[in-house]
Formats: sequence, structure tokens, C-alpha cells
Amino acid sequence: MQERVLVEVSSLLTDIKDEIANGKQEISLQNAIDISVGSIINYLTFGYRYSKDKRAEFEHVKQFATTLVSQFSNPLNRLMDSDPEYYKKFPLCNSYYKYFSGEIQKMKDFFNNLIEKHQKSINFESDEEPTDFVEAYLRHQHKLKAEGGNDNNNVNDNF
Repeated sequence: MQERVLVEVSSLLTDIKDEIANGKQEISLQNAIDISVGSIINYLTFGYRYSKDKRAEFEHVKQFATTLVSQFSNPLNRLMDSDPEYYKKFPLCNSYYKYFSGEIQKMKDFFNNLIEKHQKSINFESDEEPTDFVEAYLRHQHKLKAEGGNDNNNVNDNF
């Protein structure tokens, strides 16, 4: 973990120095730190960082997080939280329910796609240490399934 943080701090400093060298007048430290923190989290989860060619993916994930945080504080969400199936019958709540459910589904689809891509690159027979959380989880699920102990139809939903 410490090495991961050091790699990101080094990358952060290099990116800032490059922007200064290229004559950029204003540099957003907040954006640079966001990407660095996101890279650490993503590296531990999926095994790769948000390099320059992955910035659009980072912004997409950041937007998911921003939407979720803002919606959890939405009064309609707070009202419906106790029993969404009941409240979605009311017109105002129904439109919010559809919106929020759609956002959750977009997020699930996005991450399930990442998990499926990652799954294709995993050697399930390897005895090496997993490189990230998703690999460790998928290997464990594969092992349980091979032993006949996994009755979950879609393990990705457990994430």
C-alpha cells in the first residue's frame, strides 16, 4: 500500500511539473489529488491506475460517486429509503425512483463490465498471490464453485 501511495505521489508531482513546464497558468491541485486517490483505490480494486489514457474512465466513476452522494442526501431518497416499493406508487416518488434506479443500474452495468473484462485475464489455476481485490474475490468464487459450494447465480451482484 505504501508503495502504491508513493507511486501516485511521484506521478502527481511529475504531472504538476509537466504542466508548469508547458506554461499552464492555473493548475487544479484538487483534480490532481482526486485522480491520485482514485488511482490508488482503483489499483487496489481492479489492478490498474488512472493513467492519462484512462482519465475519461476516472471522470465517469467520479460522476457516479458524486451522483450517489448527492442523491443519498435528497429528501425524496430519505423518505423512500425505508420502503421504496411502497413509496414508488406515488407520482412524485415514482419519477424519482425511476431516475435513481436508472443511475444505480448504469453504475452496476459499468462495474460489471469492468469485472467481466478483468475475469478474462485471470488465471484461476495459478497459486500466485492475487494482484487486486477483484482478482482475489473472483478466484475465491471460482474455488467455491469448483468445490460445489457456490450457489450464487451472479457473483458480480455481490460486489
